[in-house]
Amino acid sequence: MVTSLVTLIVGAMSGSYGDEILPASCLNIPYGVLPIYYLLKFLTQPRHFPENRIYEKVKPNILDVLLALGLGIGLINNVIRGLGSLDSPFPLAQLYASEYEPYILHPTNFGKVWILFMLFVGRFLKIVLMFGLFQSNASWMLDWSIIYTAISVYGTYVHLIAQFCPGVEKMYQVPDEQTTFVIVVNLFLPVVALAVMLRSFLLVTKHKKIKR
Repeated sequence: MVTSLVTLIVGAMSGSYGDEILPASCLNIPYGVLPIYYLLKFLTQPRHFPENRIYEKVKPNILDVLLALGLGIGLINNVIRGLGSLDSPFPLAQLYASEYEPYILHPTNFGKVWILFMLFVGRFLKIVLMFGLFQSNASWMLDWSIIYTAISVYGTYVHLIAQFCPGVEKMYQVPDEQTTFVIVVNLFLPVVALAVMLRSFLLVTKHKKIKR
């Protein structure tokens, strides 16, 4: 909900629809405030595992390294696309925005806002998860991996589908010859997010009580 509202409201206010904002837009405020309230309430509640189960990891293994590498690649992905959405003169950003995903330069700014949201919010969550992958008792990974996965899956779906809508001008749609590459680049983020979340929940194991 928060992801979609940030993209919708900020995109509408900063893009080509900025001069058409009506007072009725204020009706979106509860949908932005209440999810944050319930999210904070959820995060501050004590965690209760099923009986005889705990979050346990002795030390990181090769899977954790690979997942951290995937998150790191995602960070680079976010930076390049973020710079591209800002029309940066950085050559790689210019190349990506013009030849692969021109939708991030669409005047409505919906594509740009999502990319920037992931550049700042998504980048923070990636760094947190990368840190947690190498911690032995980071049970908070369960919560944060859910949040990051929800943001990645929902946001990527909306962002990717929009680029193939007939209502989007041809010049801002994904070039036919780059379709597969752009889809893979976009889906890489939620796939890694799902893998990190699954890894976190698989670490909730049975706790053997020590007999005295």
